Amino acid sequence: MSTFDDINQRFQEALRGIGVRDTERAVTKILFSVSTQSAALTPRDTSFLINSQFRRVEQTPGGWKGETGYGARYAAAVHEASGKLVGQPRPKNRGTYWAPGGEPKFLEKGIEATIPLLPQILREEYSE
Repeated sequence: MSTFDDINQRFQEALRGIGVRDTERAVTKILFSVSTQSAALTPRDTSFLINSQFRRVEQTPGGWKGETGYGARYAAAVHEASGKLVGQPRPKNRGTYWAPGGEPKFLEKGIEATIPLLPQILREEYSE
């Protein structure tokens, strides 16, 4: 099962147990966590990639749907890159590849870092 499927399955299981009264806010908060976690790992050169990050939350007939990602055309290629050049010097004294703090699979790692936070986020949004 992919990380995306895992986070969706855990979220759906949690919702079945507590209802959906504040689901839009919970989905937004989860996406914000994923975005924040992945932003710290997103490589920066011109900042176009990090500035193309987006979050979308919408209501569907089946409930609320959230999406986060990067709109830059090359985002998927950078995300899937091997990272073998991490820390290597770039041409024309432009720093090092993947700096500062960039890592391959940055969005996937943002999701993985958010999964352990799901119970806390859901408790905050659904408790009163």
